[in-house]
Amino acid sequence: MTNKSFKSHILDYATMQAQKVMTYISTTIVEELNNEYHIESKDLITYNTNSENLVTIDFDTKFLNNFLKIATENTLSLIKKVEKGEYDNKFFPESETYKNSTGIIYEIPVGLVTNNIILSNVGGKIPIKFESLGSVEGNIVSKTSSFGINNALVNIYLNLSINTQVIVPDSSKIQNTQIEVPIFMYIINGKVPSYYYGTNMVCSNISSEVEL
Repeated sequence: MTNKSFKSHILDYATMQAQKVMTYISTTIVEELNNEYHIESKDLITYNTNSENLVTIDFDTKFLNNFLKIATENTLSLIKKVEKGEYDNKFFPESETYKNSTGIIYEIPVGLVTNNIILSNVGGKIPIKFESLGSVEGNIVSKTSSFGINNALVNIYLNLSINTQVIVPDSSKIQNTQIEVPIFMYIINGKVPSYYYGTNMVCSNISSEVEL
């Protein structure tokens, strides 16, 4: 393996690890908010059926916009905390971590990036760092699909777009991670043959910038 291809392999592996961390952080925030607001018991969706069996669906956009705002702010806040070393090792299950004055650095064995199981714990350590680039953008979308014979399943998702910079020795890469986390589902019972099944935007264009 040439030096150039080895660096590329390290950067690809580091990027993959950063994506795992961003996904874990996002799902952690959504789980905490679900527990705090008891979303499963809220009436976020209402629907009406007219004489022609056409269904119109309304969403509690006030609550969902507030949920979206808090979720994006808390996600960025937790990312910043992780960068400063305020984290649990569960964020980095395949590495050893340590802190320095400029943020978080974690180390992986050289063998892990060779795709060779025998060498996975052999060799020195490669330091890897990631930094958020200051913003988390999000939106909430609904996805509707048929469920059974006469039912419709409505799912509400939180979508987040997170930009991070992954830094390895002599190289770096800006990584955009797209994350979709389910937050609510609802089943509409009855005749719904004329309802359009697809994806609709509920809340959008929320961007959070947090200075810590």
